[in-house]
Amino acid sequence: MSRPSTIRDKLFAELTYQVVNSFKPGERLPSERTLAAAHGVSQRTVHRALVSLSRQGLIVVESSRGWKRTGETATFAGSTGPLRVGLITRRTLEEIERLNIELYPALAAEAKRQGIELDWFENTARLRLALARGRIDFDRVPWNRLDAALLLEVEDAQSLSNPLLKRHPVLVVDRNFTRIGLASVSFDDYAVGEAAARHLYDLGHRRLAVMEEVTEPGCLAELTWMERRHGFERTIGSLGGCIRPGWRLSYLRRAQQSKKLAALEQWAEDLVRLQPKDRPTALFAVSWPPEMNELSRHLDRLKVRIPRDLSLVTVHWSVSPPRPSADLPTRIQLDLAAMARRTFEAVRDLVARGPARLTPTASLYVAPMRLLPGNSTAAPRN
Repeated sequence: MSRPSTIRDKLFAELTYQVVNSFKPGERLPSERTLAAAHGVSQRTVHRALVSLSRQGLIVVESSRGWKRTGETATFAGSTGPLRVGLITRRTLEEIERLNIELYPALAAEAKRQGIELDWFENTARLRLALARGRIDFDRVPWNRLDAALLLEVEDAQSLSNPLLKRHPVLVVDRNFTRIGLASVSFDDYAVGEAAARHLYDLGHRRLAVMEEVTEPGCLAELTWMERRHGFERTIGSLGGCIRPGWRLSYLRRAQQSKKLAALEQWAEDLVRLQPKDRPTALFAVSWPPEMNELSRHLDRLKVRIPRDLSLVTVHWSVSPPRPSADLPTRIQLDLAAMARRTFEAVRDLVARGPARLTPTASLYVAPMRLLPGNSTAAPRN
């Protein structure tokens, strides 16, 4: 008999937290059937828990219209003080520090500069299943104490379909999810690939290689990389360039280091076996992770020199963009400091709009980028 009581007590605690932190006074709760499915209990158990909440004065039932939070409609939390923004990520703080992901400190620095209170909500549920790794329990976020929330590296479709994200000012950072109704700030990654294609085509390159990510079944792909590759391939195809299957540089982003390096070296060795007239003359690397430096060294050992034999365009993130230099590869520069500024411009815009932000077409705020010519060379005559 103790198990049902434990389930009811746990559900009561979870619903209490959710109602207090996720629903403004006067806001309607999901249906009992929806809550039962979300919490994995019966509809009868949910009904009993809601009745208990009503006895506490937190919610009230309206005939035929369901339950709603008691009280009057509230204003934004930050209307009388500094703007308070929550940073929600699928990563733990330990991961962010270990992987040295520069976007997080860039956002923190910009928030401090603008006098914005930034609250971090890390994903503490480290589930083993690959698809579940990116899921976040949005019911645990204190929405009513925030003016807005930033979503970083949250790519799981189940997480992004959470109805809580549509009821609050939410901005997806470094991903474009406007297609599912979420306001987003990002670089135009398709345009990144398009710019790389046009630059190499103008230098006379017609046989091109492109880096593509390879993931295991059940793993989430890097969507920004995919958009850059699609922009590159479509533009090259429309201009009359050629990308053959054997020229695709497969990058095993989620594999062990040894497997990554082995795959990169195999690609280089397959390349040198081809006759010069059958090789690509340029490579677009949609990103430049550390392993790519080893690829460059391996190509050099095989007498394929970058950029003379294989011209290169890559994508680079930086907080302070370097000046153009012939000593660096040609790169598409993504300025993280500029993205951070654009992010908080978008946040202020969403908060100022209030309920008017909920339009059929979510807003896209595009961060600036630029092509910095480096040591790319014209196509060899072969």
